[in-house]
Amino acid sequence: MARTFTIRMADLVIEITALYNDTYALCRDYLADAPEQPDFSIATDQASIDYEREQDRLGDFPDAYYETLAVYRKIAEELPRFGRLLVHGSAVAIGERAWLFMATSGTGKSTHTRWWRTEFSDEAPFMVNDDKPIIRLADDGVLVYGTPWDGKEHLSTNTCVQLAGIGLLERAEEDWAQPADAWTSFSELMRFTYRPFDAAAARATIQTLLAVSERVPLYRVGVTDSAHAAHVTRAAMAI
Repeated sequence: MARTFTIRMADLVIEITALYNDTYALCRDYLADAPEQPDFSIATDQASIDYEREQDRLGDFPDAYYETLAVYRKIAEELPRFGRLLVHGSAVAIGERAWLFMATSGTGKSTHTRWWRTEFSDEAPFMVNDDKPIIRLADDGVLVYGTPWDGKEHLSTNTCVQLAGIGLLERAEEDWAQPADAWTSFSELMRFTYRPFDAAAARATIQTLLAVSERVPLYRVGVTDSAHAAHVTRAAMAI
């Protein structure tokens, strides 16, 4: 039986109608405290679940799992209308600032942000989101938000933090970090940003991402799997 509930995420109120309790459980930390008028509503059906199954080349899981993917895709389709984008990356925060590392799966984003949490533990670092954070263009900069879709280790916080830098990460034989040009890096940023099917939403995505790239310092970083890598990237990016 379908279940309808409301979450507050990225400063938006979203009404969700889902077929499986797994989706409700996944979103538990984001449930709205009281009924509110939603900014938008989404609902899943068997067709959207089947679509996610068809996209998955790595395994064959229950429908309840694929519904959680269908929900995030439907939300991501709506976000550009509100100046928000869902991105693929690992965002770690210290105090009131966060750093977002983007790379293809398996490159070492989560490993790198784990080194940040280990090496700077005296400053109480925390994960904003380890897989699919939301970024928002705001009047005073760019904000990054946690979401329930937070990677294999489920590392995230229902929070909002100022985004201080974006690192386009790659594996390297030695650790290095250098400023990146927004124009030449834009195609790479797009690769790690959810691209809507709707034409108007796609245009809004490009416009918002261009503005983000102009407001947030960008870096190219090469990292080894070491504590030293965290110190090198922070020294370069935490300016």
